Amino acid sequence: MVGVDPHNNDPYEMMSRVRPDDLYRFGMGRTKLVSMEKDLYIAQKGQNLLCQGHHLSQRELEIIHLIEIGMSSKEIADKLFLSIHTVNTHRGNILIKTQKSHVSDLIYELKENGLL
Repeated sequence: MVGVDPHNNDPYEMMSRVRPDDLYRFGMGRTKLVSMEKDLYIAQKGQNLLCQGHHLSQRELEIIHLIEIGMSSKEIADKLFLSIHTVNTHRGNILIKTQKSHVSDLIYELKENGLL
């Protein structure tokens, strides 16, 4: 900050050198960022951590949910109007992306984290 000795870490001195309208603008910017972060979290409820950590597609998340409720690959294929081979490909991609050996391990982890 211009005009403040870098060896003096007194926050009161630094704040006294900042113009009041700059303080207001800084506070409003921070408030807007916090509000946007909260809105994004609410919009992605239950999927935000999963999407950020593993980069799963919406279809893969949908298939995980259907597996979690006990549907087989054939039932999932019929429900989503997909080929059973496509569903199995999605299941394989889910395991690769999450580095799990079984879908049940992934579902257990998601339930532990409150994402399912």
